[in-house]
Amino acid sequence: MAAVIFDGVTKRYGDVVAVDDLDLTIDHGEFMVLLGPSGCGKTTALRMIAGLEEISDGVLQIGDRVVNHVDPRDRDVAMVFQSYALYPHMTVSKNIESPLITRPTVVEGSDQPRKLTKAERAERIAEAARMLDLAPYLDRKPAALSGGQRQRVALARAVVSRPAVYLMDEPLSNLDAKLRAQTRAELVDLHQRFGTTIVYVTHDQIEAMTMATRIAIMSQGKLQQVGTPRDVYDAPANLFVAQFIGTPPMNTAPGKVSGDAVVVGESRFRFAGRHDDGRDVVVGVRPEHLTIGGDGAVKGVVRHVEWLGYEALVTCEVGADAANRFTLRQDASATPPAVGDTVPLQVAPERVHVFDAASTERLGG
Repeated sequence: MAAVIFDGVTKRYGDVVAVDDLDLTIDHGEFMVLLGPSGCGKTTALRMIAGLEEISDGVLQIGDRVVNHVDPRDRDVAMVFQSYALYPHMTVSKNIESPLITRPTVVEGSDQPRKLTKAERAERIAEAARMLDLAPYLDRKPAALSGGQRQRVALARAVVSRPAVYLMDEPLSNLDAKLRAQTRAELVDLHQRFGTTIVYVTHDQIEAMTMATRIAIMSQGKLQQVGTPRDVYDAPANLFVAQFIGTPPMNTAPGKVSGDAVVVGESRFRFAGRHDDGRDVVVGVRPEHLTIGGDGAVKGVVRHVEWLGYEALVTCEVGADAANRFTLRQDASATPPAVGDTVPLQVAPERVHVFDAASTERLGG
């Protein structure tokens, strides 16, 4: 196992800054997910760990070593790509075996990596195949496999070398929904078995929320927030994180502080804590924390109802601005309101988030 430490790491491509002064410590044995939209710098950060991108500024450590100028093959990492990157002319068994042949491997009870014997390689191939349900396919070539099976071969190839750090770049994005869910569970199980450090890149927040020990959220090359899935969901550091995490996303609207509430049009969202009167802010409420009812301090005009079987999503226009649309979750057993109805809405003050309008940073309670 090994920690991965970014200390002021920057990556530039000419005048474009892809990763900007990144400070991030990924602990021993942690499942860290780098999460963000396309172009946010998460894959570039992963490729710098792998040694596939040079570092423009700063220091990158894996374990006790600074690896800025260490060759990729000497970093003791294994990378799983979105595109599988399997050898098409090799069988599944040979694909899994390939890293064991090309470089020395860490062996239990030995201080130095070494080349494995044929018997040791066969044992590791069999173990990885059992773990990822690949035993029936060891003699097949990649063209004879489904997308999910190919991805499991790519994972098995990473597993056999037992590196200090696993690097995974959107490995599930080519799978269908059922296989994604199955492979997510396999990856979590893999992490629990080996306790190895995993750095995983995705733009899919469901993958991040269900697998990560901690999530590092990035936008435009900058780190926005690091925390457990619950931390970033319950206490987003800024408006970007608040709107990026959550399905449906957090409801937000601009308003002004007046006493113990944020005023949006004729509606008043009461909050916990204190903020300066007259301050321009953005109020935020998660869909599951907004319900129909209450004293009418918040009113909404129903604009859309989506019935999903297990729940309904009711979207209401709040305030005079038609852009201020708030979605709430309603239990499927309840009768949804009709489009065009004006309904009272309520939310507990402690569930109301307040962000500074200028900086977009979260304001404390």
